[in-house]
Amino acid sequence: MSKIQEIKSYTPPILHTGKDWYIDFYAFNPVDGVMKRKKIKLNFIKSVKERRAYAKGCINRLSEKLATGWNPWIEQECGNAFLLFKDVIDKYRTFLAKMQRDGRYRQETIKSYSSYLRNMEIFNEEKKVPITYIYQFDKDFCVMLLDEVYITRDNTAFTRDNYLGFLKSFSTFCLNHNYLTQNPTAGISSLGRKGKKKATQHPATGNTCKSERLLKEP
Repeated sequence: MSKIQEIKSYTPPILHTGKDWYIDFYAFNPVDGVMKRKKIKLNFIKSVKERRAYAKGCINRLSEKLATGWNPWIEQECGNAFLLFKDVIDKYRTFLAKMQRDGRYRQETIKSYSSYLRNMEIFNEEKKVPITYIYQFDKDFCVMLLDEVYITRDNTAFTRDNYLGFLKSFSTFCLNHNYLTQNPTAGISSLGRKGKKKATQHPATGNTCKSERLLKEP
């Protein structure tokens, strides 16, 4: 069974009667990787006749939604949340190639972004629980990748900020193509880098001294 089929897998909704009236069905939970039960209680409806009528309409609505790929365990409204992470990465590679042909990105940028993209894939593959679907590409993932680059691999702040620039580009691509509804890099700041010491005049003595200032990446 493919990943797309897995996330759309479900059992038909069924009405159960007795002391407790309820509708239940199973749908694939992509985070846990298992079929998970969804239960809808009906005892709040007092009349048996009205309860049956409500249950019939509810089952019809649920069946239609499930048949079109709706999943109760994914709360994002974006239908493209079902897309595989690796498939979106492939689409981004195609986008980069087109941007290069059109002269919109420099060769150096394409080379760097392609390298960062592959490193992001490797990072995900080596995670204890890799993300599978694009909706799982979130701020936590971005922060962990940046920490891997800067802290674990002991790269410079400049390299870390370059990865952040790449993540912002990838996130914008996902937003523009409706693969995501929120920007995962929102609120993540660049570290910047120390610049050269700037000579300034001491206000009391008139002598020049050197002070450091933090230069932000463009």
